[in-house]
Amino acid sequence: SADRLSPAQELEPTRSAEADPTWLSRGLWLLLPAAASALLLATTNTICQEIAVIPFLWVLPLGLYLLSFILTFDSPRWYQRKHFLPMLAALTPLIIGYTNHPSLLPRGIVWPVALYCASVFVFCMCCHGELAKRKPKPAHLTTFYLMIAAGGALGGCFTALIAPRIFN
Repeated sequence: SADRLSPAQELEPTRSAEADPTWLSRGLWLLLPAAASALLLATTNTICQEIAVIPFLWVLPLGLYLLSFILTFDSPRWYQRKHFLPMLAALTPLIIGYTNHPSLLPRGIVWPVALYCASVFVFCMCCHGELAKRKPKPAHLTTFYLMIAAGGALGGCFTALIAPRIFN
């Protein structure tokens, strides 16, 4: 019959009725991982160079970054915007205050490292959670993951090459 597909047509990927991602969506796929990567690297540099020169201390923020990625892409139950955005709003002035006035926290390395690590985790949960909420249909996953990888590289380049020249 005329409705029957040939074997060659059956093997071709079918174009779904879903709309192609907008440029805004693609931009967010790039910028959200770039922001998370930049914060991870900047925080790791600060912890390991200015707070405590301890071997393998860099593993702590990296582990939290990776944990946020795993949790947010595992299930939507892990990232609830209504919980994480208020935490981010509370941690941001604390980090800014501590950066400008280190005497706000008790002496030692425990409190500053804990504050920075909590900030990395919450910020990355927000970035990765919003990214996971924007995960496209399977037809666009290649572009999605490519943009995530490019965003991570962009964040790293920004932190290593641009930020030292524009920030004191």
